[in-house]
Amino acid sequence: MAVSITHFRVDQQPLAISLAALAEQDSEFPETSVACVGEDIDVSMQDGFLRGHGTQVVNDGRLSATVAGMVRRVNKLVAVAPLRSRYVPELGDVVVGRVHEVAMKRWRVDIAAQQDSVLQLSAVNLPGGIQRRRTAEDELNMRSLYTEGDLISAEIQSFF
Repeated sequence: MAVSITHFRVDQQPLAISLAALAEQDSEFPETSVACVGEDIDVSMQDGFLRGHGTQVVNDGRLSATVAGMVRRVNKLVAVAPLRSRYVPELGDVVVGRVHEVAMKRWRVDIAAQQDSVLQLSAVNLPGGIQRRRTAEDELNMRSLYTEGDLISAEIQSFF
């Protein structure tokens, strides 16, 4: 796998090191390659192609990468998966997050993911292990459980 870096600047050094490390690894998929931002992606062997994420068609019909990453080809679909991206949660994942905001019947939690996450008041175990319906008094006392800046561990239950 060959990597070519044309316009190298000092602030792009971590990217160049990452691309060089990727180039040294043996790829399981022969149809993958590395692309830098603005680099043309070769689609000459395909009579028709579909533009995927991380790509754009420039004026003369050439396909160009909009992010630095791995070029993925699935049938006629050509996409560029970024080298660095935010965490994508899945159901059942146990995550550590920091309480960002206390709102009505919920805490907003930063888990460094692509989507915002919330912890509902109804999903929290009350002190003493009491199982009952949450009341307006519980909503007023939410800050006694978690306040802004607290670290919590939680399980991803659903997406909405």
